[in-house]
Amino acid sequence: MVGPPLGGALYEAAGYKLPFMVMGGFLVLCAVAAFFFLPKPDDQLPHTGSMTRLLSIPSILLSCLTICMAAAALGFLDPTYAGHLDDQFSLTPFWIGMMFLIGPGIYALSAPVLGNLVDKKGWTKSMMCAGCFVTALSYILLGPSPLASFIDTELWIAIVAQIIMGIGIGLALVPTFQDIIEAAKENGLPDNFDTYGLISGLFNSCFSFGAFLGPTAGGYLNGAYGFDWATTVLSFSLVFSGSFFMVYWVCKRCSARVDIYQGTDDERSPLLRENQDITTKYAKETE
Repeated sequence: MVGPPLGGALYEAAGYKLPFMVMGGFLVLCAVAAFFFLPKPDDQLPHTGSMTRLLSIPSILLSCLTICMAAAALGFLDPTYAGHLDDQFSLTPFWIGMMFLIGPGIYALSAPVLGNLVDKKGWTKSMMCAGCFVTALSYILLGPSPLASFIDTELWIAIVAQIIMGIGIGLALVPTFQDIIEAAKENGLPDNFDTYGLISGLFNSCFSFGAFLGPTAGGYLNGAYGFDWATTVLSFSLVFSGSFFMVYWVCKRCSARVDIYQGTDDERSPLLRENQDITTKYAKETE
């Protein structure tokens, strides 16, 4: 979040080399601190998790798709947005970095609120669907999309779009970890640190893949079709992801309601057998 504005400020202060020297120095210090202060892992503990079993759950695969798309939406702007801002508004490197700060900054501020909402209400799937659609709207405004020709290319619209994007990505990303945990428990995976470790690794793998996919696709689409059409393609991809997740979620809820209404043989037969046994016992006693 602080990288673009900090890099822009260092670049304006002392040129191209200073941002790399400062960040490289900090990374070396972090590596030394991690080597000396982080505890050593205990390799003697048994491992009971299964990534194959985790990936065989359809709900978790859809959550992975949402994570990838949200990460792609974040990374999409890296190779494309600076040139767009320079061409349209002639901003300096510092102010371009500040524009990059808005979306991730709103995401960082909204994440605790959304996390608290997930804990209290449990609206994981509905929030993830809404996040895809809200983020798609932000990219329609950010382009702006040629399909929305009534929207002008204005700086304040770009700022509003970044604010909406930060909220949308928060809605899409924050509930995913809890949703995967709940799906894993429902499908019989143990509630232990092995499962949490697998889920954490899966989350980071999906996020990293999205962070790779976003700049790659964004750079290609921007070069081939321009920034406005590139953002439009990403918007439709987000709408597809959200719609796919919503259809699965609605079908699953409808199926669960039908099962509750109809019941199962296992739920009904014990009661019938118990009543029949009581009736037979009473008839024998009266004879």
